[in-house]
Amino acid sequence: KIAIESLQALGFQVKPGEFVAARRGPFAGTDAQRAADINAMFADDAVAGILAMTGGSGCNRIVDRLDYELIRARPKFFGGFSDLTSLVNAIQRRTGLVTFHSPVAASGWNEFSVQSFRAVAMNAEAAVLRNPAPAAGDDLVPREDRISTLRPGRAQGPLIGGNLTVLASLAGTPYFPDCRGAILFLEDVNEYIYRIDRCLSTLRLTGTLGQ
Repeated sequence: KIAIESLQALGFQVKPGEFVAARRGPFAGTDAQRAADINAMFADDAVAGILAMTGGSGCNRIVDRLDYELIRARPKFFGGFSDLTSLVNAIQRRTGLVTFHSPVAASGWNEFSVQSFRAVAMNAEAAVLRNPAPAAGDDLVPREDRISTLRPGRAQGPLIGGNLTVLASLAGTPYFPDCRGAILFLEDVNEYIYRIDRCLSTLRLTGTLGQ
């Protein structure tokens, strides 16, 4: 309910998927049900965009069940993050359409996420990543949660990536993105360092990091 209210507060009319309340083990319904909801939303001319309810796990199980010819013929906004990395990359790879690494409906819609989502998804403005303004206090510049640049410079290219562990799990499949000439972005949270290292090693061994 909160997720729907959040989207309504952004000005959207919300149409939940037919199986949004379904359950199958740890998943929101069977693989067939979850894929059917996505295909149905792309087929529905009344739907302008598709935003995942939440992340979690299980998107890898349905990348081969999406109707990519239908999706290519009916392009519309598709967004999510975390486990949705599988779907945003699979759709981009198989159709060439732009997809969005974005909040999900159940995200905590704070000022930063609302402003960023409105700018990119609703107003087609360029995303700008900058150090946040300092919180109320005496600091002239922010001291915490700063953006750090390891190698300064300029780069241009399509922006591709997502959650590191999910992206690495697509390696070797026809749904892994074409990273040639791209800017790769990665996010992850609460992962052991050895798992981060393993996933980065996978990307290196597939040649992704050298493209």
